[in-house]
Amino acid sequence: MKLITRTISPVLALLLFSACATNKIAYRTPPQEDWRNQRPPAGPAVETKLPLFEQHRLSNGMQVILVKENKLPIVAIEVLIKAGSSSESAAQAGLAGMLVDMLTKGTKTLNADEFSESLSDIGTSVSSSCDQDAASLSLGVLAQHTRPALGLIADALQNPSLEQEEFERLQRLRLASLEKRKGNPRAVGKDVFYERVYGADHPYGHPVSGTLTSVKALKRKHLKKFYQRNYGPATTTVIVTGDIQTENMLGQLEKTLGQWKSKANLPATPPDVEPAEQLTVYVIPRPDAPQSFMMAGRPLIRKGDPDEYKLKVMNAGFGGLFSSRLNMKLREEKQYTYGARSSVNPLRGQGVLVAGGMIKGEHTVDALQETFIIMNDISQNGITPEEMQFAKDALIKPLPSYFETVGALASAAGILATYDLPMNQFELVMKQINDVELQHVSQLSKDALNIQNYTVVLVGDPKWLDEKLKTLSDANVIRLDENGRDL
Repeated sequence: MKLITRTISPVLALLLFSACATNKIAYRTPPQEDWRNQRPPAGPAVETKLPLFEQHRLSNGMQVILVKENKLPIVAIEVLIKAGSSSESAAQAGLAGMLVDMLTKGTKTLNADEFSESLSDIGTSVSSSCDQDAASLSLGVLAQHTRPALGLIADALQNPSLEQEEFERLQRLRLASLEKRKGNPRAVGKDVFYERVYGADHPYGHPVSGTLTSVKALKRKHLKKFYQRNYGPATTTVIVTGDIQTENMLGQLEKTLGQWKSKANLPATPPDVEPAEQLTVYVIPRPDAPQSFMMAGRPLIRKGDPDEYKLKVMNAGFGGLFSSRLNMKLREEKQYTYGARSSVNPLRGQGVLVAGGMIKGEHTVDALQETFIIMNDISQNGITPEEMQFAKDALIKPLPSYFETVGALASAAGILATYDLPMNQFELVMKQINDVELQHVSQLSKDALNIQNYTVVLVGDPKWLDEKLKTLSDANVIRLDENGRDL
């Protein structure tokens, strides 16, 4: 077919444009009905149906959590090991994360390529992850492939080859990632914050991903020793969710993992630390940076603490939601940031309450001072009844989303396993949130939001920080180098 093209002459185009421009366009003004100014009422509350988490034990003592969800022929499998970065020393930071990544890089019977191809044959892949308290392997698969999927993940868990070539490749990748991380002010600021709050030698005082120095010093033998010391039935939970039957699944798990033997024991709980005795601000220079990273926080509580959800209700009023005071002040009113948040992050050991975000460089200290004003107000006056109700709704109503998919169910079960929580924990959470009263928030906020106990990290251009920081007369300001090290 011959393609015919037509062009419009410049004169004709100008005439057409002029004709359009001379025509008046009529804009319709919407009528001013009152209902347009009213927020639509919420629909009726939906009953929250929580899943049943079944807890079992294999013959070797390994914990198993099963959740049946038979709507679709799919299954999620997660293996959780209580061997996160808190189980390694600061000198070997990054070891726990590298080990769990290595588990999928070959076994004693399958090399890395063969293991990957075996997963591809059943239409899946294994993801690995590591945080302070645990490491995990996870995958999703069609129900008809559950048996071979269990066999592969059990092989990776019990018989990792930890080949030198794969270790060196992974080490190079990790070092490249850490080198890139040095240019990220948020990453640098967070690493410095946790080191200063907990102390460099505390189990939570070093980054999960490690440092350039620690990862460069790691050897294959360190992975083997860490595996022998931390991986075994006593530290591992297997989670299977989806289209399963209890007896059949327990039989498969007993066959693939029930004979695993190991001398690994549960890790010790990281010790508590005292908060700062004086407001302390660490300043890390980033010349010419248009934005600053701000992070303020303090050590607070462990997961499962009786006050956990009282503090989370308080935090929802402070900065845990888009509509919380912190974001409304710093983003909507002051326009210092695209978003500022706070969070209560309990761990197996003592977690932290933190607040902050990325701030316009010239308003960094202004944003910090506004944050302190909000904290002082809540610590003295608490939150309003309206904030309390909104906070409760915001914490309870999203609960069903935790269980929407088989993968989400596995993640929820992983929380129970990591922190040794009861299988009915999510029912208890709803009651704990509903039972929070204004007086609880008022009492706890006096200590939780006491500014004098806070550690602050600012990463930004000194020209925006140095002079304004002089207005914080009650703060101990400490300047660090660009990598967060002492000068």
